[in-house]
Amino acid sequence: MTTPGALVATGQLHLGASVVAARTGDHDAVRGHLDEASRIASSTGDQVETLWVAFGPTNVRAHHVITAVELGRFGDAVEQAADLRFPAGWLPTRIGHHHIDMANAYLGMNRSQLALSELLKARAVAPLQARRHPQVRRVVDMLVRGERRRSTSLATYLTWLETA
Repeated sequence: MTTPGALVATGQLHLGASVVAARTGDHDAVRGHLDEASRIASSTGDQVETLWVAFGPTNVRAHHVITAVELGRFGDAVEQAADLRFPAGWLPTRIGHHHIDMANAYLGMNRSQLALSELLKARAVAPLQARRHPQVRRVVDMLVRGERRRSTSLATYLTWLETA
């Protein structure tokens, strides 16, 4: 099928499969799924909320970041995200998740301040997600454990999380 909805759904399935492949360490499958999603996205363009899914070249780029983080390739994740911009109307939770992914990348690179900065961006765009997401809690826990003396910004974020 080549209807717009079918293309969006197929592309989104490839993106999901790329994340699963990354979590199992299957580099070839990650590359194959991202390549196929990219091929589909080149014909759809950025679709905002088609079938309740945001799909297109931007989401493919965001999944390059996610899969790089999952594969432990943190520098690649940062490089992929360098000029990533979300179109107007993009789902706030998708943007928030991107910042959570970036927080994980920076945490993996031992760049605590940048990790916290990404969590603050996630909070600004999707506060409920940033408060409830288990990856946020894991990053904050790791930041707290890694600090010799708690920074004011981390203490403030931690207080915000605990007042949920």
